[in-house]
Amino acid sequence: MTVLEKMLSSQIEMSEYLYLLTSDFNLQDELNSIIPLDAINNKEHPLWKRIAYSFLLEYDFDLYKAIIDRHRFDDSIEDNLNIWGTIHAIYSYEHPDLPYTTKYYDECNLYLDVVNDIYDGDEVHHLVESIVKSALIRTTKKGERKLIAREKIVDAFHIDNTKIYPRWIQGAEWPMGVNSPMKFLKQKHHKEHVEYVFADVDTEAERTVIQYY
Repeated sequence: MTVLEKMLSSQIEMSEYLYLLTSDFNLQDELNSIIPLDAINNKEHPLWKRIAYSFLLEYDFDLYKAIIDRHRFDDSIEDNLNIWGTIHAIYSYEHPDLPYTTKYYDECNLYLDVVNDIYDGDEVHHLVESIVKSALIRTTKKGERKLIAREKIVDAFHIDNTKIYPRWIQGAEWPMGVNSPMKFLKQKHHKEHVEYVFADVDTEAERTVIQYY
């Protein structure tokens, strides 16, 4: 089994594959070679029902260059899924029988279930993703995964009452305290904006996040 196939079947982590990919010209050539030759410059090829022809045409059908340019390589759930999904769409066209992993879809679905547009923000995003990934490792049962992840989120975000949480009018911007996410206290509605008040459970320092309508 090749390194590429090991990544697609989750025998090696995406982060390991990307590290090897960026440092090994042979792996870059292997990645580019998964595009069937008869699909290049042929927008009627069946492959392009799986992935946009224009996407790879923009990069002269250099898949490695496209992935490098379009992705962050930050080991985030979203980025890993997008990279895996792009490569899988192409490779599975000629190799449908490989035992492809569902790991990256599972991570993304659990993340969406747990975050629910509430428990997120630039400052706490890494923590939320680590909670989701750890829940997936502990069990293969979807219901148990959700329960584990939600319990950890409630604990990490100091939620005493699951009905008391910020109703964000824009994207979630939950602030981080010294050691953990700040505890949500209240929100105040004004004519043109909403103030979300949080407190650090360790220092008791308060912080207000403002979002405008």
